[in-house]
Amino acid sequence: MGLLASQNDRFGFFPSISAAWIISQEKFMHATQNWLNYAKLRISYGALGNQDVSYYEYIASMGSSEQQLLINGIKPMGVTPSGLVSNSLTWEKVYTKNIGLDLNFFNNRLTFSGDIYRRDTKDMLTKGKTLPSVLGALEPRINAADMKTEGWEISLGWRDLFNLGNKPLAIMSNLSCQTIVLLLLGLIILLVIWTIGMKAVR
Repeated sequence: MGLLASQNDRFGFFPSISAAWIISQEKFMHATQNWLNYAKLRISYGALGNQDVSYYEYIASMGSSEQQLLINGIKPMGVTPSGLVSNSLTWEKVYTKNIGLDLNFFNNRLTFSGDIYRRDTKDMLTKGKTLPSVLGALEPRINAADMKTEGWEISLGWRDLFNLGNKPLAIMSNLSCQTIVLLLLGLIILLVIWTIGMKAVR
């Protein structure tokens, strides 16, 4: 981010960690092996940085262009004043927490996967506070917006194999639901997405 932010705001630390526990391999789960073939608990936390900032946006710069007025038969070059800039532009930061569960039943025919997550986006770039029009300049972009996404997702699948016309036929189906809540500058947006799919493979 060397050309995108001032020296004090160029660097960030974005750690990630994940862990999983295969519960079905534990001794106390042996009694369920005839109907529960696989069980895994997942958990993760991660941070990402988004450097979606134009080059040298934190530096005020003046533009130059050829003027449309003639002076002594020549169009002179003119310089336009710079707009307002923020000298503290920095990374947009995304923090994600997730917990999930994977289950396989009945010789791995029935599969289940579920996730609950939360994603917090901090210091999003947006237009700054409205300034008086007599100032004669537009508001600079600053790191002033936050967004929160919360949701859950469930997927169910059924896999089986049949013989049709002396040829194997595999049938797979899945059902998933995803709920997303967005909070952006006081505006609440709710999205609910359902998907159903089925596929046959010969």
